[in-house]
Amino acid sequence: MRQKSWLIGGILFAAIASAVVLAGCGLVSSFTITISPNPLPIYANDTMVPVTLKVTAGGMGSLTITEVKADFYTSSGTNVTSKSKIIDPAFVFPAIISLSREEKVDIPFDNRTYQMLYDAGVTKAVFTVVGNPKSATFELQVQLKDGSRPK
Repeated sequence: MRQKSWLIGGILFAAIASAVVLAGCGLVSSFTITISPNPLPIYANDTMVPVTLKVTAGGMGSLTITEVKADFYTSSGTNVTSKSKIIDPAFVFPAIISLSREEKVDIPFDNRTYQMLYDAGVTKAVFTVVGNPKSATFELQVQLKDGSRPK
């Protein structure tokens, strides 16, 4: 009798665990998002500003990143402008035990935006990485540079 209840309990546990995993729910999941470079160089002739997202995932589940936003501020905290990039198709980071992956994102830019940042004395950018189930915000120092980005 004791063996039978042990067997039924094991089968029930396996069925529930399988249902949770198949439904996309994580038993234990953790995601760490970072963005680089810091400081962020922005050149006068940039048509895009490249950044790198690094996602480290663990446990079971997934993280989907759909947008990266950048707000640019002066040293006194005045928001000068915002830029964003919709990620289409979205970046999907599955977490199966452990994963670390980097994705490059190009934030659209132009000479007028650079001039606006330069005239206002922008010193920092606040990036928001929009994800599901987790979003993250990062503050980067900005370095405004003359000329073109080195190849």
